[in-house]
Amino acid sequence: MTTDFDDFCLWVYVIVDDIFQQIEFLFRRPGPKPVYSDSELIAMSIIGACRGWDQETEFLANFQEHRDLFPNIPSQSRYNRRRRNLMMAFNLIRQIILKKMDIALDDSAVIDSLPVPVVQFYLVPGSTGDWQAYGATFGKVPSKKETIFGYKLHLLITLSGLILDFELAPANETDLNVGYELLCQHTDLRVFGDKAYISQEKAEELWRNQRIRLQTLPRKNQKKAIPVEMRKLFNRIRQRIETVNNQLSNQFNIETNHAHTFWGLCTRLYTKLAAHTISIYINRLLGNDDFLQIKALAFSKALLVSSQSAAGVDAAAEKPGLAGDPAGLVQPVLSQTARKSTEPVDRAGATDAFVGQSDGRFERAFRSLWDARGRGSLVMSTWPRA
Repeated sequence: MTTDFDDFCLWVYVIVDDIFQQIEFLFRRPGPKPVYSDSELIAMSIIGACRGWDQETEFLANFQEHRDLFPNIPSQSRYNRRRRNLMMAFNLIRQIILKKMDIALDDSAVIDSLPVPVVQFYLVPGSTGDWQAYGATFGKVPSKKETIFGYKLHLLITLSGLILDFELAPANETDLNVGYELLCQHTDLRVFGDKAYISQEKAEELWRNQRIRLQTLPRKNQKKAIPVEMRKLFNRIRQRIETVNNQLSNQFNIETNHAHTFWGLCTRLYTKLAAHTISIYINRLLGNDDFLQIKALAFSKALLVSSQSAAGVDAAAEKPGLAGDPAGLVQPVLSQTARKSTEPVDRAGATDAFVGQSDGRFERAFRSLWDARGRGSLVMSTWPRA
């Protein structure tokens, strides 16, 4: 069969709706049932992120041309409010899809960071946003030789290009400290990092406590011989992480901020990271060997799909966890992170955080966590961590 943008929209909606039906109880709210469902809004947001429709006006205007797919288009204010209330749903859907993919079980990964500026440098003194209340700071980006005001998004990515975990931290926090905190939530990994993650002390602690082997190339002034094969491996890994970074920056515009508040920024980040994961998942279902080629899904006018791939999707939908057996897929994510953590997760507390996000309790819990951590890193990945 031949697919186009309409078929891509259908794929995204079916995946989102199948999963959201199993977690919808976490996001129920009082009042009459809306004209357009939460599944529609989440699917539209993910599709818009894949197309690079980063501003709400552009997003809503483009969907006006696709009323055959989504007949009920919300107003801009209602869309913003609903999407923010569903902020954690995007991340939970991403986690559930991670649980479904075998490539998420890779025991090798790479860690890196991306700048997320929130206000242009010269506009910071007159900024009226709540950025400083949520830890936005000035920080240097050595790779671009510039200083930004905002945050850095720290990513843990498999060698195949799948984003496993992430954390948002103030721009002045070092990659080493935030990366160490992020890796402490995982076990049994071989992680590659650039020179910013060089620390024998941290590496030894990660190996001793988490069974994580952190490997980096030495600095020029370090007298340590590295085999040629290892340098070639690092170069190949660097190319992979650059591919993912370019996708997030150029296709998903993750370094361009149109949000006016911290929570608006969080919602956009959750949406874009979920969109990246869903795109890889669709490529896997379609049987595409180069599943990291995700731009063609949303932009190609003619994408050939074999009948065997389509049959594979039907078979996948019948597997436990999507429609047939919710406990096979959704429940493990409600009780643990996508990767095994060394600390037990408070299932009741996590559920309360999800249920409470629509009435302000999640925000209050986040502020308490933020204050308790001494205004350090902002936790953005799986569950709120104590």
